[in-house]
Amino acid sequence: MLSENLITEIKHRIHEHHNLYDLSVKGEYWEEILAKSILAIGGTTDWEAERTHTIGKDQICSWDNYQNKRISNKSGVYTISSNTLKINGSRSTTYQTLEEKIDYFADKQEDYYFCLATSTLKKDINYYLFFFASSLLDYKNAEWKEQYNEQQKLIGWNCDTPIYKAWIKRNMSDQLWTHIKLTPANLTPTILER
Repeated sequence: MLSENLITEIKHRIHEHHNLYDLSVKGEYWEEILAKSILAIGGTTDWEAERTHTIGKDQICSWDNYQNKRISNKSGVYTISSNTLKINGSRSTTYQTLEEKIDYFADKQEDYYFCLATSTLKKDINYYLFFFASSLLDYKNAEWKEQYNEQQKLIGWNCDTPIYKAWIKRNMSDQLWTHIKLTPANLTPTILER
């Protein structure tokens, strides 16, 4: 659970972002907002502007009761009607077999996800903040199945667990896509108004 102090700092920086820009907070802007918010409440982060980072880990942070946690900042899409959160993961074309791809996705480089999602509802301009342990997405122990198109060509793989559904799409550089089912995952978003 995130402290009210941290949430207040994140809200403040999102509001300041939108005083200047209409575009959504994503990518490095989200990383920087989180880093500066953690610093503002007396925490630490190794995040630096214009630096490369490890795949899967955007920064290492300490705040409140969390010490030296590897953080992956994500953007996402929150579908209120189905109560799901959609996030994307790494591309895996360098790995040939499904087993190699799953091993790659299962080798967690992060401890926690901070996901700043937008809604699928066009009139909804709020952000939805999700914070959860990376262990929630246990790709290694899921039952993966091959997917074929009408011409019986392999187009990817998918799995469906009680917590999430995931796809690896070949036409998208074998990128991982995950839809988290929020109710069984016990995830509730924090609403952040622009």
